[in-house]
Amino acid sequence: QFAAGKMKTLPEKALVIEDSPNGVIGASLAGMRVLGFCGASHAKDDPDYADKLLKAGVDLVFDDMSNLPGLLQN
Repeated sequence: QFAAGKMKTLPEKALVIEDSPNGVIGASLAGMRVLGFCGASHAKDDPDYADKLLKAGVDLVFDDMSNLPGLLQN
């Protein structure tokens, strides 16, 4: 909510790109939409990382930032 306030937007209009389960939980609790990024080095070493982000509450998981513009159109 703090970040949304700084950006002068409502949390429900915000989109968070997050790569940690705790960050996903925080953004979800704030009422923000969350996409999970599992392409960072710490995530690539864990074959279950995408599942961890999904269990934490992301709307979807992606592993390549070049896919982000297409995801934002949905």
